[in-house]
Amino acid sequence: MKKFKKLILISQLLVLLAVIIVVVISRSNSSKKVYRSKAAEPSITPTYPMTSPPGTELTFFPGDGYQFSPPEYNILIFTRQKGHEVVIKATQDGSDPTTSPTAVKQECSQYLTTCALRITLTNSATVKAVAEIDGVKKPMASVSYGKLPEVVNVVADPVFVQPSGTEFYSGLSVGVKSTTTLVTFKYTFDGSDPDTNPLAISEFSATGNLVINISETSTIAIRAYRQNMEKSNLITASFHKTVNDNNLGGGGGTLTGQIRQQPTNQMVAAGKTATFTVVVTENSETPITYIWERQDPNKTEKHKVFEETTNNFFSSYTTPLLTITNDNGVHYEVFVKGSSFMNGGVRSLQGQLIVSTGSQFSPPTFNPPSGTKFGTSQTVTIIPPENGAVIYYTTDGTTPFWGSPVYTTPFKVYQSTIVRAISQKEGVSQSTEATAIYDNGISTGLHTEKPDAPLFQPSHGTQFTDSLTVTIYTPASEMEIYYILKKASDPPSAATIPNNQSIKYTTPLVLNETSNITAVVYDRVNNKYSNYSQVNYYQRTGNFCSSPLFSPLSGTEFANSLTVHITTTTQNASIRYTNDGSEPNVNSMLYSGPLTLNTKTTLKAKCFRADLTPSQAETATYLKGRLPQVTITDPPNNSSRNLPVQIVAAVSSQVAKVELYNMYGYVGDFIKQTDTRYTYNFNNNTIYSMGLKAKAINGNGISNFSHSINILVTGGGSSSSSSSSSSSRAASSSSSSSRASSSSSSSSTGLCLKKSQGDANCDDIID
Repeated sequence: MKKFKKLILISQLLVLLAVIIVVVISRSNSSKKVYRSKAAEPSITPTYPMTSPPGTELTFFPGDGYQFSPPEYNILIFTRQKGHEVVIKATQDGSDPTTSPTAVKQECSQYLTTCALRITLTNSATVKAVAEIDGVKKPMASVSYGKLPEVVNVVADPVFVQPSGTEFYSGLSVGVKSTTTLVTFKYTFDGSDPDTNPLAISEFSATGNLVINISETSTIAIRAYRQNMEKSNLITASFHKTVNDNNLGGGGGTLTGQIRQQPTNQMVAAGKTATFTVVVTENSETPITYIWERQDPNKTEKHKVFEETTNNFFSSYTTPLLTITNDNGVHYEVFVKGSSFMNGGVRSLQGQLIVSTGSQFSPPTFNPPSGTKFGTSQTVTIIPPENGAVIYYTTDGTTPFWGSPVYTTPFKVYQSTIVRAISQKEGVSQSTEATAIYDNGISTGLHTEKPDAPLFQPSHGTQFTDSLTVTIYTPASEMEIYYILKKASDPPSAATIPNNQSIKYTTPLVLNETSNITAVVYDRVNNKYSNYSQVNYYQRTGNFCSSPLFSPLSGTEFANSLTVHITTTTQNASIRYTNDGSEPNVNSMLYSGPLTLNTKTTLKAKCFRADLTPSQAETATYLKGRLPQVTITDPPNNSSRNLPVQIVAAVSSQVAKVELYNMYGYVGDFIKQTDTRYTYNFNNNTIYSMGLKAKAINGNGISNFSHSINILVTGGGSSSSSSSSSSSRAASSSSSSSRASSSSSSSSTGLCLKKSQGDANCDDIID
């Protein structure tokens, strides 16, 4: 009985063991199936016809004869052979893939359902491929692909509103249109190609519309340009000035009345007003009636909004407060009638009104973010705030504007770089600037960017009768300005860019004829030039009100308040101005005495007199609470000095203190000598002297760095001079390794870790 019970127990244990084994094997197989189902295998969803040559076991996607658009296209060659070892070889030059050294191949294991090879085509090609399955070579397959011609993106040719041959009596506003937006027009008045004429005029238009005012017989030659597009063809048209003093029908006056300046397009924020202005020739007989009309979008009818009869040779219409719903996209024009105008009157061109949201457009963003450190190179992507935005950017430290490079694709930087960018969308105000810094830990280029380009007063395009005084200036007072002046009477010459061998600007220039000025700012300390600025000034016959002049100049910075004077050389004229950025007109504020500014302000001013054509608007911006300006004036950059060495810093205005830094961090405080001069003395050369820069801090705690300089300390001072000098030279060649080892080597070199000791390798690191 006991033996029987024992046998039953053993048999039960065996059955239980068998069940456990079955469960384990089942789970193992299930796990293998799940693993295989998750294996990464190519998924092919054909959207174009495929080609599968019989017997080759290969399929081409897309198929034979497919044509692709430039610049390149990827094709796929694949076979479905699960459970077999597969090798695919292919060429795209028509050669045999089994023997050609240019063949590419793909090897696949038996566990993959699909084996695929990708080839990138850059030109029309005959692709030959062969598959080997478990070592057995299959027949060769051959297909052909074609590359379509490149489509050249060309700016639309400008079109003149008035036909060539149009006659006028005193002045004429010539309308020009291009269907391409965001273009720069370049044109001349003598029929010469603006590409080769250094006196050609450049004007940007967001809408593609332009108005050119002429007062003499002219042949206008014009091209349109846009970044990353081919320029337009050269288009010319001639306009002839004639005289007609005949009274038609025995009544009225002489038929000399013409519109001299057309209403222009306006881009204004919602909640503001817009002002449209028309100017007629000054020999029109008065009184003159101006009838302003409005035309809403997608409508043909027009309705009168304002009418006046006056002895003035100009008229302005100011809209009510604007809304996007009611006013965006409307057009305004004016009908002018009087005894001097033919056919009962003349009608102006239309000026379009674009109403924005009233807030600035969002700035772009960067990937990777600002502050990213890298080794050899870094790819930078600039991300627009929304579709349709255009991004303008710089990598040389200068301020971006509409003439800067247009961002299209990610780019690489290879040294420490400041990337500055703005975004712009048609109908929306320009964004604020976004900045990103990328640091490779070696280059000191972050603080040695180009200076800003020079500024001119009065602005580009100013017209004058007898003479004109021109001031060239830069907010950085320690910089130098060089220029090239070309007068209309000078013999033709190739366009050149000024340098420090050109004429140095020291006093305002007095012009007595049509002239072109090109100027640059030169930073002598760092041997760097700004981008160049170019302006044209035109001497015209006729009676013009002289452009207003601002004193002090635009760009002046102030701490508490500033007094601004506006003057004109025209006697008995009035100056009208605005402080909200809008265009001045006869209803704007009348200038009667110096203006006191307490905040950042942009002033626009025009000169008016009843018997003269109004001047163009002049603009000046004054800045409050800007960064203090500081410059190391001695020793020069890349110079060699014996100990002791004195570093001299100059500030443009009174500051609380000036500190000295090198490329590793804080060194010490300068000693104040005068309100604008500070000094720092090196007494030993354990202080690292590469990437030295001064930091000025004003009473509000706002600070700003100077450009950096490098100096080589060659001897003198403490007994450790020679060893320290050699270590300094070694550090300049490999700053990153010097930083990495600073803490471990501090005991042997005598370096400190406290900011107060002015040590070059302290923990206070500047990014």
